[in-house]
Amino acid sequence: MELGKQVATRRKLLGLTQEQVADRIFVSRQSISNWETNKTYPDIQSLLLLSQLFHMSLEELIQGDLAEMKNEVNKVEIGHYQKDSLIFSVLLIGLPIIAYPLFHFWDWYGVGIFAFLWGIAMIYANRVEKFKKANNIRTFKELIAFDQGIPLSQLERAEEKAKFPYQKPLIVFGFALFSVTMVVLTAFVIKWLF
Repeated sequence: MELGKQVATRRKLLGLTQEQVADRIFVSRQSISNWETNKTYPDIQSLLLLSQLFHMSLEELIQGDLAEMKNEVNKVEIGHYQKDSLIFSVLLIGLPIIAYPLFHFWDWYGVGIFAFLWGIAMIYANRVEKFKKANNIRTFKELIAFDQGIPLSQLERAEEKAKFPYQKPLIVFGFALFSVTMVVLTAFVIKWLF
């Protein structure tokens, strides 16, 4: 982080000790030391007082850290998205496979378990869709570009927008076909084994 260097440099330019800076912005000397060594980050009130003390804007004070903070927030968001996508994918693939055994062996209890798992899958599907909508991702190509951190050009965006109306129904049809196939195969295997 750049703030630690910024605080140390500005403090030395003004000829102040850590103790003097701490007294002027109402924190401990240890806090100043921690900020300068990037062990901790000051709260917003301390940042404002530092910017006044050093005669610089808040933006100038934290300028180098903004990009790093945005990057860190992006990593966290992408991590949540990847976790949600994985859970949704496992449920999406697993539900058709376990549907027939649940209904066959546990009757109405199986229906309840299936409904519960389906509800969880829909919650994760909603979370994935919210992330995609917030980041303007509609197609596979946009998703891959976002994951790699490479923005699409205007032309590529226009091409992807043109594909979107028929891509979604094909995906839904493909998954429906997969689900029916898995349920039929599972039913066949269960009947054959039992």
